[in-house]
Amino acid sequence: MIVCLVCSYLADSFGFIKTGSLQNWISLYSNKDGSDLSDLLEIIFSSIREATSSAPKYIKTLIYTHINNMNYVDPGLCYDKSTRKLLLDISEFDWSEVEPEVLGSLIQNIVFPTESGVAYNYTSTANIYKVIGPLFMDDLYEEFECHKKKKTISTQLLAKLSNIVIFDPVCGTGNFLMVTYRELKKLEQHIKMCLKENGCSFEEKEYVDISQFFGIEHNPVATSITQIGMAFTAIKCATVQTKYNYLSLPDENIISGFAPNIDWNSFCPKTDRLVYIIGNPSYKGARSQSDEQKLTMKRVFAEEISNGMKIGDLDFASSYFYLAAKYIKGTMGGFSFVTTNSLTQGVHVPVLWPVLFNQSISISFAYTSFKWKNEGRNNTAVTVVIIGCRAVENSHHKTIYNNNLSYSTEEISPYLTKGNVIVQKENRGPICRWLPKMIKGNMPYGKDLLLSPREKDELIALYPEAQKFLKRVVGSQEFIHDEERWCLWIADDEVDEAKSIHLIADRLENVRIARLGGDASARRLAERPHQFRETNMPKKYTLVVPSVSSENRSYFQIGYVGKNVVVTNLCFVIYDAEPWVFGIIDSKMHNLWVRTVCGGLETRPRYSNVLGYNTFPIPQLTDEQKQDITEAAYGVIMERENNSEMTLMQLYNEDTMPEGLRYAHKTLDLVVERCYKLEEFYSDQERLDSMFLFYKQLKGE
Repeated sequence: MIVCLVCSYLADSFGFIKTGSLQNWISLYSNKDGSDLSDLLEIIFSSIREATSSAPKYIKTLIYTHINNMNYVDPGLCYDKSTRKLLLDISEFDWSEVEPEVLGSLIQNIVFPTESGVAYNYTSTANIYKVIGPLFMDDLYEEFECHKKKKTISTQLLAKLSNIVIFDPVCGTGNFLMVTYRELKKLEQHIKMCLKENGCSFEEKEYVDISQFFGIEHNPVATSITQIGMAFTAIKCATVQTKYNYLSLPDENIISGFAPNIDWNSFCPKTDRLVYIIGNPSYKGARSQSDEQKLTMKRVFAEEISNGMKIGDLDFASSYFYLAAKYIKGTMGGFSFVTTNSLTQGVHVPVLWPVLFNQSISISFAYTSFKWKNEGRNNTAVTVVIIGCRAVENSHHKTIYNNNLSYSTEEISPYLTKGNVIVQKENRGPICRWLPKMIKGNMPYGKDLLLSPREKDELIALYPEAQKFLKRVVGSQEFIHDEERWCLWIADDEVDEAKSIHLIADRLENVRIARLGGDASARRLAERPHQFRETNMPKKYTLVVPSVSSENRSYFQIGYVGKNVVVTNLCFVIYDAEPWVFGIIDSKMHNLWVRTVCGGLETRPRYSNVLGYNTFPIPQLTDEQKQDITEAAYGVIMERENNSEMTLMQLYNEDTMPEGLRYAHKTLDLVVERCYKLEEFYSDQERLDSMFLFYKQLKGE
């Protein structure tokens, strides 16, 4: 009902029906208490949908009678006296001044407030231009300005505009399509004015038409909003003064459906046309996809799966990138998508991007991570990237945009850095052989080997001799939050003595039974239930690196524990690591590298020894450099000690981080960065570019 009402008000203001007629119908043919308002509106909109409707003649004169399949939506409106007054009041507004894309997004938020994604909220033209500008608009304006300056302007550029097709496979309420249409019409108007100024004749017609715009949207209400919005946008942006006697909806180009289930080549043929795909695919991660989306992923990647591709960790947006890559292959078009930065991190890079590059495409431009904030109801800022791709045959300069900076490069990697590097796991050890080996901590493989402080105290109270079999234990949670936990740590020659303590014997039996009911690895461990799977311990101390860190932290919360503390497999460890190793791992350079190549768990950075640490590129250090890093690392450790009442979680919270610690880390960062070059880096992007180029040298690529 809301969609139909808005369409009626727009038509009224644009003069498609007698001005004020909708207001007259409501005021003349409904009761003042609004009791029959719902029935009247249904009659009106039934006449829109059904040419054979028995509605009165005065309603049949409504110009919409040619519009078929309009969705009748009643979102639970309460029809009463106040509703009638509200409809009469808003019918007096001049709806022709409203921007359709803004209105459409507002309606979508009212009708389906739980829908997510920027496609369902009004997005500023400036943000949308980040998608369409580097993809085609900048080139068109550059060509126009060049001809204008040389006074060689001709109708060829108008013809070029007529040959462009814009396709949004996840168009939502049409925000991207309507803004793009408006921007192309602005350019068309500029070209026409320039032609007139230079005495060049051209045919007075619309060179950019809504028939050149294609969209697919799974939500039928949003589809209707897009159709209506595009129709009225066409009227508002018309460059030729034409009397519109009817409203033409692009109902063949803007359709309701699920894009991955539709043959894009049949829906939007690309023969003899220059097609650009834009949009904002669903952000659904691998663990939050619906059953339908999981089946869709398997269907879209069926050929690649048969060749050994593993898609279990891929974001649903990956399917749109793959379909778009196949679509533009061998063409002069391209695609540009807004997406979460997960597609440029972690497993997505080595799994997804080689498959995309096999479609003979390359990354042509990219915006590195930034906050994309909508102006609609759900205006939470989302961290996104923008990635634009073209076929390799389409030679085009390549640009990386980072904050307010941009720079050209010969190649752009999937990490949105210079070069064409894809980092692969290094399972045998660090690529920089001068770094010590990092492994996972000890895996309990049985919860009964772990004790809470209360359980530990109760055990010792009953059996004081049990003290010798207990050690402090830490995983990521205990280490970062300074939480107390204990474990049973029993040597092989102490088993009989430990089992003489009834409570310990019971725990060991529970571990044995649990392992027998587990997988093959667990069953093999059932005969030694008194021990963790690994029993590694240091000679002096252990450097602890939690596998999952907290968000909103500029540095990883790593640190040392004593030689009698057991570290579980929820952390990575370097036993007896020298302080300069601590300094490297706790540096900004290493932090940037891991966040980029490892990705994260939800919004939290995830550490990996084989993908993050073993691949970390750093020049071989001199003794002097190691000493400098050691001194800076001691500065960090000292500042932690000066604030020993704070946990690592508190120390590294941006809001509570002590200034002394912050300064110590900046000092450490500068010392580590001088190992790469003597001059300071200007940005994180430059730091990443430097590391990726060095990684490429180390791999001999």
